[in-house]
Amino acid sequence: MQMQKYAIVQKDMESLAIVPNTPTGLVSPDVLRKVADVAEKYRALVKLTNAQRFALVGFSQDTLKEAVSELGIPLATAAGSFVRSVKACPGTATCRLGKQDSLSLAMELDKRYHGRELPSKFKIAVSGCPNSCAESAVVDLGIIGVKDGFRVLVGGSAGARPRIADELAKVKTQEEVLELADRVINYYAENARRGERLARLIERVGIEELKRQVLPNGH
Repeated sequence: MQMQKYAIVQKDMESLAIVPNTPTGLVSPDVLRKVADVAEKYRALVKLTNAQRFALVGFSQDTLKEAVSELGIPLATAAGSFVRSVKACPGTATCRLGKQDSLSLAMELDKRYHGRELPSKFKIAVSGCPNSCAESAVVDLGIIGVKDGFRVLVGGSAGARPRIADELAKVKTQEEVLELADRVINYYAENARRGERLARLIERVGIEELKRQVLPNGH
């Protein structure tokens, strides 16, 4: 494992943080025990993040590898120009308002893309209904479940320059969502400038140009 890809340098420029990968925020009792044991042993601060993960903060260069080994959980790419862990709401698994199975779709997206290196960071979120509890409109690739399928959104950002995503298309099946996700991510990888978020790429080339390039019929 390339630790520089996963370890996050903190304010003092010495201590390090790691983020166990818990896609969609689902965790088992075993994961909770491991996180607690490692945090207690190494006196690490545990922070629940907005991305539905644990951040463990306070490791040194000398203790990091040992702590990661004891944790025994794959780490997330929580910094740098990579696809981040996919965020999701409960969807139809437990929520009475859920229209589509957000968890299974998010898990598949995480499996396919988490950790992929891109021109800048890339966030994905899947919401099971139009209430958009996973905040799908303010990430690079957002999916919202509706009664008869999914809305696919692109170019959202909640950073220093906030932007509400554009609707790319409405599709009926998870397979169609995955096909579009692949086209969008590949287009972004091939056309974005270094450090340019998808939001800025869309502002530069226009949403209609993106649609022409990634939609099956160009519109």
